[in-house]
Amino acid sequence: KGIVFYPSPVMWDIQLLQKPHHMLRELSKEGYLVLFLTPDPLRDGVKKVRQIDDNLYLIGDIGMLYGLKDEDLVLWITWTPSIVCKEIFHKSTVVYDWMDELCVFYLYSDAMVSDHNRLVKSADIMIASSGSLYEKVLPVRGDVLLVSSGVSCEDFVPDDDIVPEDMKRFIEQKKPVIGFYGSIEGWRMDYSLIKYVCEHCSDMNFVFIGPSYDGSVTQLSSLRNLFLLGPKKYADLKYYLKLFDTALIPYK
Repeated sequence: KGIVFYPSPVMWDIQLLQKPHHMLRELSKEGYLVLFLTPDPLRDGVKKVRQIDDNLYLIGDIGMLYGLKDEDLVLWITWTPSIVCKEIFHKSTVVYDWMDELCVFYLYSDAMVSDHNRLVKSADIMIASSGSLYEKVLPVRGDVLLVSSGVSCEDFVPDDDIVPEDMKRFIEQKKPVIGFYGSIEGWRMDYSLIKYVCEHCSDMNFVFIGPSYDGSVTQLSSLRNLFLLGPKKYADLKYYLKLFDTALIPYK
């Protein structure tokens, strides 16, 4: 159906899959040739090209794609500095997928704000991932599309009666298990609320799964009924979720 090029700010092989990973995989299933430019070829195991799936490839060096510079490919942008790729692929159709507030992105700066404003005005297709982002950009960009985050339900159907080793103790204790999985960061997590709930629900076990890149998760280490299991493979999350009596999204 066409070529989709994604200059990514994050690797493909990361512990916490993000919206672009899922979107690009689905586009490849729909018949698009998807080229994912990794920011770290060594850690992603890419020398030149690495095939992930039918129609989905990791690229280790943007120079390999110069032969496509005159093609009308789709340039998918989620990180504003990637706007520079438009100078190479000058005939591309630009999709700007605004996923979050700019201040949470890597290398946030005034330049990023400037690039964002340029993309809002010039992108062929503008996507906002939440109602609040949509409302912010609507006065400037009346054709913005609201495409909120979703889930691939088929990824969360346990095909075996598997109980992860680090969950067995909670099953044996026969206490309600309250769970969360995702990135555990100070800018997004309501730590005061989490502490309050854990202290007032001492008859329950709270199980948190995911990485903490800013190290702020140490604020929760004193809670006796909260257990930090670290990051897990995406494919294994369904076995943990199945054992949660209640799931939380304790964001600010």
